[in-house]
Amino acid sequence: MKPELLIFDVNETLLDLSPLKEYINQLLGSSEAFDHWFPKLIQFAMVETLTGSYSDFGEIGAATLKMAARSFSKSISEEEVKSTLSVITQLKPHPDVLESLEC
Repeated sequence: MKPELLIFDVNETLLDLSPLKEYINQLLGSSEAFDHWFPKLIQFAMVETLTGSYSDFGEIGAATLKMAARSFSKSISEEEVKSTLSVITQLKPHPDVLESLEC
């Protein structure tokens, strides 16, 4: 039996999220902010995928970041959301990733 859908997670597996973690923790004023936000991002993105809906990953990231901000009693502007999430486009792979992909 062939699977109908395969899902690959590149975010934490291949990419080093530590710069993004620093930005989000700083923005929301808590060392736990990223760990609160990131699972929500993955959960909502997964729900969209599995239900056949589509929302841009960036839109989901922004919405869940705003949700996380409310959880930490923070008010963040659209510009803060945009500049914080722009870090995603600059994330580097973990050191062993390139070598592993070359095999």
